[in-house]
Amino acid sequence: MQSQNLIQQTELKGEISLSSGFFWTELSTDCQIQIAEGQEVKLLIIARPQSKKLNIAVTLDNEARLEIVEYIWGKDEQKFGENWKIIHQGRNSVSRFSVKSVLNGASETDILADVFIPAGGNGSDTFLKLQSLLLSPEAHAKAIPSLEIIPNEVKAGHAATMGKVDEDILFYLESRGFEREQAERLLVEAFVKDGLKQFSSVEENLMLELERILLEKLDGGKIYSS
Repeated sequence: MQSQNLIQQTELKGEISLSSGFFWTELSTDCQIQIAEGQEVKLLIIARPQSKKLNIAVTLDNEARLEIVEYIWGKDEQKFGENWKIIHQGRNSVSRFSVKSVLNGASETDILADVFIPAGGNGSDTFLKLQSLLLSPEAHAKAIPSLEIIPNEVKAGHAATMGKVDEDILFYLESRGFEREQAERLLVEAFVKDGLKQFSSVEENLMLELERILLEKLDGGKIYSS
């Protein structure tokens, strides 16, 4: 596997095969991703607003391992819709898929994440985690994790949560001298950084680089301007 000291930018478009390594990308179109036998891939995704719902299919061969953490931040009336299909085609394959959404204004997400483990996927191990943080009463999140499993010898689970910024914590931060927007930003940054912990075995210098990429994109999205 490539050194954990390197994160590469890639493009997810059409049919693509990913070899072992750590990648980041901005998602804006349909794609089909193949993880070949024995490959170990970590993928950081930053979603772009879309005019249509995207379809993303991922296929894992024998002994393949894939870790995905996707971030969505929306403002105004931006919409994000995605249909994910993760297929454990090979035996003993592993997938970890997490989506972290931060929504302001009247922005919306509609995420369906489905894992399919067919008969040939014995020994597969998968977990889905979908989390949404709503910064305004008009923001709306829909997140549905789904599992389709044929063989018995697998590990599989999922979780989905959504909620508003904790007003008690905001009040505490404001009492310590932070403006409302600054306090909100601190909570959002904590929510964002927490998602990176779902990548396994990441060295400290790479984690700092991942945080830099994410916070630059968060600032560029001006999510606090709604």
